[in-house]
Amino acid sequence: MLKQFSVSQKIFGAMIFLFAWSLFTEQTSADAPTGRIAFLSDRDRDPLFRIDIMVYMIDADGLNEGPWKGSDHRYGPIAWSPDGKYIAYHLHDPQDPFVTFIYLETPVMLPKFLGPRPIIQIKNLTKRFGGQTYLSPKWSPDGKRLALTSTDGSPDGMTDVCVMDIAGNQLKNLTQSPGRDEVGSWSPDGSKIVFFSNRDGNGEIYVMGSNGRKQVNLTNHPALDAAPTWSPDGTKIAFQSNREGGQDDIYAMTPNGDNVVNLTRHPWEDRAPAWSLDGRWIAYHAFRVGQRPDIYVMDANGDNRAQLTTDPASDTDPTWVIPDRSLSVEVSSNQATLWGRMKLERQ
Repeated sequence: MLKQFSVSQKIFGAMIFLFAWSLFTEQTSADAPTGRIAFLSDRDRDPLFRIDIMVYMIDADGLNEGPWKGSDHRYGPIAWSPDGKYIAYHLHDPQDPFVTFIYLETPVMLPKFLGPRPIIQIKNLTKRFGGQTYLSPKWSPDGKRLALTSTDGSPDGMTDVCVMDIAGNQLKNLTQSPGRDEVGSWSPDGSKIVFFSNRDGNGEIYVMGSNGRKQVNLTNHPALDAAPTWSPDGTKIAFQSNREGGQDDIYAMTPNGDNVVNLTRHPWEDRAPAWSLDGRWIAYHAFRVGQRPDIYVMDANGDNRAQLTTDPASDTDPTWVIPDRSLSVEVSSNQATLWGRMKLERQ
C-alpha cells in the first residue's frame, strides 16, 4: 500500500527539490565560460588584391559570432583598457606596409540596424616618434601607460620593449639587447613586465621591473618559449612552448619560473594564450598541421577544451572584452547595448 503524504509534506518536498535543482543549475551555468572574446580573422579578405585582417567578436560559449571592426589594412590584436573605455591596437600605415602605428580608440559596439556608427575618437599615439614599427600594445593596470614592441626596421630584426603614456607624449625604451625583445604583459600590480627575448640565442620568457631594471630569464630551456601573459591574480604566467614533442602547447608557471605545467598536451599547435578577466579560463588559437587556426577556450587548469570558431579562414589572437560599465545600456529585444563612450569629434 502506497504511503499518503500530507499537503504540508508535499510542499516541503517540492521546496527541497527546487532548492537542490537551483544549486545544480547554478553550478552547471557557473562552470560554462562567460564573457566575450575579440579575435583577428582574414575570412573577409580579397585574395587577389589585399590582405584584410578584421576584428571579430564571439561569446565565450561560441554564440553570437560576427565582425566588429574592418579595415583595408592589417590590424593587430585588440587590447582593452582596464576600465573598458578605450582600446589600443597597432595598424599598418596605408602608405608603407612595413610601418605600423599604435592607435587609441573608444570602442563603440552597435548593431547594424541602427545605421552608421557615430564618429568616435581615434588617435595615433606613435606618429610623432618617427617611422618605426610599433606593435602589440599592452595596458598597465592603472590604465595610464602602454607597453609595446618597437623596431627601427633594421635588417637584423632587432626589437625592443618600450613604455609610453596614453597621451602619446613620452616613449621610453626599456630593453636594448642584441636580439628580439617582445612585450608580453604587465603584472597585476604594475610593478613588472613579462616579455619574450632571444638575446641568448634562444627564445625565452623574461621578466623585468616596469622601469626596465632587473631583467631575469624565467624559463632557461632549450626549446622556444614565447607569448607570456600574467594571470589576473598574479599567481601564474601562461605562455606557449614547443618543449614537448616539437609542437607548441600552452603552459603555465609561477612568476619565478617554477612549477611549469603543460595545459594542452596534444599534437596540435596551440598559441597566443589569453586569460579571462576573472582568471578562470584561457582563450587561445590552435590548428592542426596544414590547416588554419581557430579560437579555443579551456579552464585555467587545461580541462574542458572547447572550439569556438570553425571558419576555414585564419582566426587568431583572442583577447577578452572589457565592457565599459560607465555607459553600458542594459536593454532587451531589438534595442542596442552600448559599450564604450561615443565621441562627437575626432582628436
